[in-house]
Amino acid sequence: MIFLISRQKCEIVELNLCLLPDVKYKLSELENRFYTFFTFNAPTYINLHSVLAGKQHKNAVKVSYNGNDYIFLFFNEAANFNFYGAKINNKCYNICVFNNLTITEDGQTLLNTPCANISFSHYKTFNNFIILFFTGQRNYFVLIKDDKVLAHDYYDEINVDKNEIYLMTRLNDALNHGRVHHLTEEWESYLSYLDENELKLKDEMCFLTFLDCLKAQNYKYCNNLLTENLKQKNAPDIAKFFNEFDYFYPEQNLAFCFKKNALVGIYKFEVENGLIANIVLM
Repeated sequence: MIFLISRQKCEIVELNLCLLPDVKYKLSELENRFYTFFTFNAPTYINLHSVLAGKQHKNAVKVSYNGNDYIFLFFNEAANFNFYGAKINNKCYNICVFNNLTITEDGQTLLNTPCANISFSHYKTFNNFIILFFTGQRNYFVLIKDDKVLAHDYYDEINVDKNEIYLMTRLNDALNHGRVHHLTEEWESYLSYLDENELKLKDEMCFLTFLDCLKAQNYKYCNNLLTENLKQKNAPDIAKFFNEFDYFYPEQNLAFCFKKNALVGIYKFEVENGLIANIVLM
């Protein structure tokens, strides 16, 4: 079987097929030709037949498992180029936004991270911190102190007071986590639950919640989803078994895990009575 999964909504023009994000579509056959994928108001051309044959493509990743072929599609919105210069605390900052966000301080690179289609808005100094604010479809911030970037992320809420600042990022996962950055004289980052309702997990949801918590670095909750023989004395040790990932796709009791559009592992979970009894890296 050949399955097609797209991270973003797109249309395959030649097949008159609209793909919804993270939905699996079965394909009966593929011609040896380029197909036009229309997304973000721009076309991308991919020969899916060649991808199945093992040819690499920046927008498509093939994963084979148990006799089936899965093609994962990753599209990036066409980025606008923006460049800004600012003098803050007698230091020169250059801020470049294209496919990456790059920030230099007096010629030294402080940050170079994938982040497109945001625009520099303003900066704020607070105690010994510098906060760079960006606007876009989702707002973004960069926190700097003592020539180092302490944190950078999208944020959904901000609360500014005379003596403290809160920035909160919704992780949009099963437990409705929020990641909070709290500034006073010091900086702290912690997770909060935005929904106070207790989650009662069915077996088929257990490993999905586990992976959401792993992404959020909520290792304590991860540990509580393991049977006694798998529990770790030091909960963060759970992360040592997993390759770092930023996206996962579930398939029955499996999870295909990706980091920056590259497959980093296939993990198989065995769940008994609402707890994970075994995890196998395939």
